[in-house]
Parts: sequence; structure tokens; C-alpha cells
Amino acid sequence: MVGWIILVILLSALHGRYKSLPVGISFESPWIDADEVHFVYDLTYRKNDKQMMEQAIFDKIWQIIDEAEDFLIIDMFLLNDDYDRTFSFPCLSTEFSEKLVEKKNNYPDMPIYVIVDEINTFYGVYESHSIQILKEAGIQVVITNMDKLRNSNILYSSIYDIIFKWFGTSGKGWIRNPFTSKLPYVTARSYLRLMNFKANHRKTVISEKVVMVGSANPHDASSINSNIAFAIEGAIVKELVESELAVMAFSDYDIKFPIEVNERRGDYKVKLITEGKIRENIKSAIDKTRKGDCIRIGMFYISERSIISALIEASKRDVDIRMILDVNQTAFGIEKIGIPNRPVASELMHKSKGNINIKWYETNGEQFHTKLIMINYEKEEKVLLIGGSANLTRRNIRDFNLETNVCIEALIKSRLADDIDTYFNRLWNNDEGQYTLDYSVFQEDVLWKKIIYYIQEYTGLSTF
Repeated sequence: MVGWIILVILLSALHGRYKSLPVGISFESPWIDADEVHFVYDLTYRKNDKQMMEQAIFDKIWQIIDEAEDFLIIDMFLLNDDYDRTFSFPCLSTEFSEKLVEKKNNYPDMPIYVIVDEINTFYGVYESHSIQILKEAGIQVVITNMDKLRNSNILYSSIYDIIFKWFGTSGKGWIRNPFTSKLPYVTARSYLRLMNFKANHRKTVISEKVVMVGSANPHDASSINSNIAFAIEGAIVKELVESELAVMAFSDYDIKFPIEVNERRGDYKVKLITEGKIRENIKSAIDKTRKGDCIRIGMFYISERSIISALIEASKRDVDIRMILDVNQTAFGIEKIGIPNRPVASELMHKSKGNINIKWYETNGEQFHTKLIMINYEKEEKVLLIGGSANLTRRNIRDFNLETNVCIEALIKSRLADDIDTYFNRLWNNDEGQYTLDYSVFQEDVLWKKIIYYIQEYTGLSTF
């Protein structure tokens, strides 16, 4: 009997890990010309002992919403005001929803679709205030069906899929909400679903004119984080629309949405990459680097083993590598212990013999939530930019989470390359503000943290 139970769990684990992905997931588009690509960012930092904030991402999103004429498709991981109320944050989620409601009121026939992760309903127990606002205005809200995707927390999910999934999650809650006591109580079954650690982690805004792909969530407790985004005009719109329609299709919103775009020449080449194709493109880009090239990385989480190995090998080829990492010490007011970035940074420094240069972003309660890579190929006089929602972790870029990034190819002397080079150098050199700290400030070589990181990375028993 025990043998049969073990066999069933094993088969469930293998199916959850290797089952076919839905059509349109883990996608890579062809290269597409674009003449307008804009880099925008939010920064929170200190200057003269005062907290300063420069925020451009949601101003750009408001502009996209205002100027849309035919449709809006928006996919956001977090759209809620769920956080510990001992802290206070701007009401970004409500403002976001009200902007869309205003648009719907002014253009009642315009299709507006908002795709969100299950966490915004706490896995089927209640709807966030922002989602309620949208639904009352007649805006279609799509809750992503994560059952269709592979399991990252393979040991736990294999048992969950056999036993607990069939009982659902809805009903009267009796357990304190993990975010704050001010929110509705939740069910034990919703906690069990949460432990699968599956997420639609995308952050995209699409109109008929422009797409915006970035790292920022319309989430109150995330509103002061540092983030990046790219706004791109042109034929890439069609690729983003089809990518989001794929998510809607496996989430029971299978609609037809014909898109016509004008092909046009441009100074930049752009392609859409999602899920596992993000890892493939990043690794390939790093592997192509040679002496004289340089890699610049700003990242919230880094833990994926093939990317770490590729960076170490690049350092041995005398590629100039500089990384700005989040310290991983806070999350919405909750203290963390520096995993995975501090153990990974220690490994990168040790195995590269100090040839990889690392700095920490100095946070004060917020997060350096950026996901940005810039690679200069000196001989080709070209720059490759990769940015969007994906952290460099197993969950994010190994076909588990839903993620959206863009690759952008530009000339080294282009405006866009200069904008990002200026941004990175500003942070690295602490120009006109305090942004980064030397590696030694949070340097760690702690065995037990390395062990925890390895276990979490390989088993999926983690939130990163």
C-alpha cells in the first residue's frame, strides 16, 4: 500500500513538473523594428539625510490610459492595498483602478481587460477593493488560472494536487489574514493553495499605440520601490496582445482580438520574451561576451544557477561586470535574512576572484525592485538591453511563473543606451544622492544561509 502511495505522489510530481505548457507560454517573438523606445524608472533614495522619490512609471501609465482609443489590456501581478496597516503607503492601487474606471466612463464601448494573479483574491476567498471597483464599472477582470502551469514547489504541489486542490478555497474564513488583521479572515484551504508558490508575475500595459513592460506593481506597499520600465511603440504591440490573449484563453476568457499595426523602420530592434525564453536569451547574451565587453545588472533577486555560472565564466574572460543588488532585508515591513542575494553575491565574488564588482542598493524600508540587464558588445558597437518583470530566479525564468520581458538591441551611441548608461552610473557612483553601498557593508559568507538558499532554489520551497 505504501508503495502505491509513493508511486502516485511520484507520478503527480513528474506531471506537475513536466506537463505541457499552454499555447503561447514561454514565447519568443522575432526581432521587430521600433523607432520609439523610452526608458522610465522610479527611484527612492536618500539625499542630505532626506528620503527622495523620483517616480515616472505610473505617470507614463496614466498617459497610455489617457491616450488609448481602441483598447487596453493590462496584466499586473499585484493590484491591491493588502499590507500591514502599522505602515502607511500611497493609495496607488485605488488610483490605478479609478483611472481605468474614468476611461471606461468616457469610452464605454472600449474593451478594457485587466489580468491579475490569484493573490489579489487571496486564492479565491475575497476580492481586493481595487478589483471590486473595476468590476462595478463593467471592466473585465481575469483571474489567472495557475493550475495550467507547472509546479515549482514540486514536493508540496504533488501532494496538494492529489488531495487538497479538489476542496477549493472559498467559504467563510477563520484564519487571520497574513497581510494584516484589517483584511478579511481567510480559509485554511487558501493557505494550502498559497504554498504552491505559483504566480502570474507579469507587469504589462498595452494599448493600440504602445506597450509598457516593466517591474512595477500598482500595489500600495510597493509604491515607493525603485523600478524600471520600457515603453515601446510599433509592431511589438501585436506580439504583446497575443501573449496576453494566451493567458486569458487558459483562464476561461478565450476571445478574438484582431490587431492591425503599421510596420515601420526604426533605430531599435525589439523582441518579446516570456518565461523560460527569458533565461535562454540572457544566458546566450552573457555567453557571447568577450574581453572588452561589459555587463551591467540591476536586480531584485538573483539565484538561478545557469545565469550565475555564465556570469562567473564571463568574468574569467575579463568581461567588465558590475551588479547592483537588493539587500533582501525587508518586504513590506517584514524583516528578511538576505536570501538569496547575499549567499549568491558571496559565491560570485569568491569564484570570480573579485572580478565581478557588486554593490548593494541602500534601501530604507522599500525595495530595489529593478530587473534590468545591459550588455555592451564593444567590437559590434551594439548594446543589448533586457528588462521587465522577471527576476533571475528558477521560478521566474524556468517556465514556472508567468513573466514578460523585452530584449532591445541598440547602437552604443544611441539615445536609449545613453539613458540607461547614465542611470546605472548615477546609482553606481552615487551622483547627487546616496543610492548604493560597497559590497563589504553587507558581505556575508554564512554556511547555513548558503544551505537554505540551495535547498529553496532546487526544491521551489521559497517565495523568490
